[in-house]
Amino acid sequence: MLASVARTWYRQSMLSYKGLFLWLNWFGYLSNIVARPVLMVMMFSLTGRFARGEDAAIAFAIGLTAYGVANLLLGGIMQGFYYERAFATLAIVFTSTGSRLQSCLCRGVMHWPNALLSVAISLLGVRFILGIEFEGANWIAVAVAFALMTTSTTLFALFLGNLCIPIRDWQAPYGVTQIAFLGLTGAIIPREVMPIGLEQVGAFLPITHALTAVRAALGGEGIAEISHQLAMEAAVGLAYGVAGYLLYRLSEAYARRTGAYETV
Repeated sequence: MLASVARTWYRQSMLSYKGLFLWLNWFGYLSNIVARPVLMVMMFSLTGRFARGEDAAIAFAIGLTAYGVANLLLGGIMQGFYYERAFATLAIVFTSTGSRLQSCLCRGVMHWPNALLSVAISLLGVRFILGIEFEGANWIAVAVAFALMTTSTTLFALFLGNLCIPIRDWQAPYGVTQIAFLGLTGAIIPREVMPIGLEQVGAFLPITHALTAVRAALGGEGIAEISHQLAMEAAVGLAYGVAGYLLYRLSEAYARRTGAYETV
């Protein structure tokens, strides 16, 4: 029974990934998942090193590695929702007898390891290209924080993906979220120096709490010490996951009732 369920999940996840992820060619894959994240981390880290010193280089390296997670997951998953409508296969999904929860979640399954791969490559680049050594880091806690960050951001991308169906576009909301993640999560600008209100907005975005946990874990703190930030990250991800599933079901109900995906 479990083997059959696992095969179904794998099959649907892989078909969604191969059919709706248009960066899935060697040039697109390597440039977006390997080259772009590493170059982005290197560029900001070197800028920080020569402008403000080694501490800034380390801060930017960690922040941009986390930002790369959002960059990959949002771009990959949101385009999948849009292309399912554009390729006229969404109606088939909405009229099928399959699990809607599975249909929604499977859109993000194969993107999750891509983000973790990008994290690993970026950290290796920081170590061997920039020569930054995280001495005393608790790597188990770092791995847990990045895995949770990737999961919460995947759920956030599944939530936003539903919005790409009625507006017939994924690049505009993708661009807006890129700005939000770069500016409000603490990836570049410390949240404590932000204007009143913006720090609170960042608290409702995935990555924010996990990034704080990653920085602490790289400084040597263990899972127990960063458990509060991990719990906050999990709560944010779970909230977006539930909201995304409900929005997916509402989109289906509206489409069944009206024969359209948008209200205007």
